Amino acid sequence: MNANTTSYQLAIVGGGPNCLYSLTCLLGVARHRRMGELTIHIFESSGLFGAGRVHSPHQAPTNRLNRVASQITFAPDESTGWRYLLEKSERPDFLEFCEQKFAETNLVEFNVQATDWPNRCVHGRALVEMFERVTTALRSLPNISIHLHPSAVRDIVPVRSSYRVHADDENVIVDHVLCVTGHTHYTPRRRSPEWEFTEFAKRNPNSAKFVSSPYPVEDCLSPDAVAPQVAVPHPERAAARFDFVRSRGSLESLEQNPASSTPQVAVGVLGQGLTAQDAILHMTEGRGGRFSELPDGSLTYHPSGREPQIIAFSRGGLFARARAINQKGSRGRPLEHGPVFLTHRNIDRLRESRGALVELDHIGPRRQLDFDRHLAPLLKLEMMTVFYGVRFGPRFQELLVSESTPVVEAFTDGRLASPTEAQILAPAERLAAAARDYLAAPDDATRATEFADLPCAEIVAFDQLTLGHIDEFDWDALVAPLGRSDCSSPECYTRALVVYMERDHASAAQGNLANAEKAACDSVWRDLRQVLAYAVDFGGLTPSSHQSLVTHWMRFHNAWADGGCLEANRKILALIRHGVVDCSAGPSAAVSVDEQEQRFRIRGPRTGFDKHVDVLIDARIPPVDVERDVSPLTQALLQRGLIAPWVNRAADGSQFAAGGLHVSKRFEAISRDGRVQPDLTFLGPMTEGLLFYQLGLARPQQNSHILNDVIAWTTHFQHRLEARGVLGPSKEEISG
Repeated sequence: MNANTTSYQLAIVGGGPNCLYSLTCLLGVARHRRMGELTIHIFESSGLFGAGRVHSPHQAPTNRLNRVASQITFAPDESTGWRYLLEKSERPDFLEFCEQKFAETNLVEFNVQATDWPNRCVHGRALVEMFERVTTALRSLPNISIHLHPSAVRDIVPVRSSYRVHADDENVIVDHVLCVTGHTHYTPRRRSPEWEFTEFAKRNPNSAKFVSSPYPVEDCLSPDAVAPQVAVPHPERAAARFDFVRSRGSLESLEQNPASSTPQVAVGVLGQGLTAQDAILHMTEGRGGRFSELPDGSLTYHPSGREPQIIAFSRGGLFARARAINQKGSRGRPLEHGPVFLTHRNIDRLRESRGALVELDHIGPRRQLDFDRHLAPLLKLEMMTVFYGVRFGPRFQELLVSESTPVVEAFTDGRLASPTEAQILAPAERLAAAARDYLAAPDDATRATEFADLPCAEIVAFDQLTLGHIDEFDWDALVAPLGRSDCSSPECYTRALVVYMERDHASAAQGNLANAEKAACDSVWRDLRQVLAYAVDFGGLTPSSHQSLVTHWMRFHNAWADGGCLEANRKILALIRHGVVDCSAGPSAAVSVDEQEQRFRIRGPRTGFDKHVDVLIDARIPPVDVERDVSPLTQALLQRGLIAPWVNRAADGSQFAAGGLHVSKRFEAISRDGRVQPDLTFLGPMTEGLLFYQLGLARPQQNSHILNDVIAWTTHFQHRLEARGVLGPSKEEISG
């Protein structure tokens, strides 16, 4: 491009939520500052601009969001401190959007309340319409034009000071590229289990099928897709149906009926998180099955006859816990948890007093923390603070905070020699034990005489009649709620699993403020994501600790705070009771290939489970690994050396390949030879690893780290426009 002109060409590759967020920021800038000629090219291979394929408005109605309607937004708000906010009427959050649409159309899908868990297709419709609104507003401004390309970008080639974008429909030369390609798929590493499953299915196309990803479920999990042509019927394929007989509110018997003589396809679902839930509900409810409520409030399932037999299994043996009913304000804002111990200030103090100094390329000097030793104690104490605040009341919580603060101060500023987690948690645990003893006293007279000197006496609020409450914050019980004795057989494990899920659903029904355990999980692992991002982003952890966060700690986040809504979890429980879904493989279940049977084999070493399946669905979200990205664009950029994976390094030479791209703090790509490329930029999941939790959606009034990243990119893009003379001073400065 001619550097003397005041025109500029921007390409945005990927038309999903991050594209929408970026356009709202650009609209704010363009309205407040003098703008030269700006042309924006947006490429989205699905043609679903605003939503993208993952958030498609056409996806199956059985797919549900795992966050309530009041916790989704489309643009920066006051909490981010962004200078160029749109008018309030132009940036409705998702709930406000649905309210507006319901008033206009009276369509039932938009009749959404603040605490509802909407269908993902409704969110997709909102994204598409918000995209149309924002692009219409941009086009109405002088000197701005937008071109939509419903095609895939295959390559990006540097051409002097510009880039040639090679797409399916045409080639475009632009000055700046923003890649926001979102979720992707990865080729399995050779000899990995996933590679073995793929090769096995290729060798046995008539008896085994491997589905590497269930999305889109309406295509990948249709009856044809999950039913290979069976050469020889196996009696084992007939479903073994479990009937649960409940009496007096407890589970009393589990009977196995004789297997049907009709062969039935057996499907293994590897993973028990949100993706597994989507897959299972689509293969049951999505095939005509239906649920109804029994007099006791539980659900029962009425099959359509088109369901496969489903075996769901994972390393932990449990479905992710049900998300609690949201009680945090009518729009999810006023009562969301603010940090007490896991704070930005304490993270900064820990870096100064205990961080390991390292010089990181394009980041600079960084004092890295160890998640296990430095952050985990504060995270657990934060959870305890919320838990006991709910369980024993706000005055007790104040006491716990005042008693714990001195040891936390000594820990974070370095005065506590050889600190241990036990030392940091000791004041809170001591107070909680005293409170439990106080409440366990037989009468008020005993409390008055034996507990008069306890600091918690007479300030503990306690409702013994509230269902589902427990009195003790027990980390180990959270991690492993079922014991070894529950795994003596598949039937025993199923009984224990059902009881556990019933208890979890009762807790979720109480809400994320009223139930102590649910409040602790939701308040720390969800409300404080931006604090965790502050600790992790741009090499904030040592390499070994960063790996521990990814492989160990995030399992707790996924299990406790990233599960499906209560309604969806109740449906899964009904399917287990009915026998359509079998989870009796238990913990540490594994799948292998059986060359003799020409089928997949699932075994549960702790329960004694051993069965074959015809179809194996990998329902896990794979970790980001740009080197294995199936995208032709990513592979082309890697081969050219324009992009490179980020590797976390420590001063001692240890390292951890986090999987995502190496970008600067302004989201500029760092090439293989270490060059900063200011006009090739990336946002979103491609940067996962260098940045924390890039798979989420923006939240309103929470200073969302997702929106902060978009704002940082927009600020950088403004500087690029200014350098070219395309962006001038603010209109207020001109008029003044």
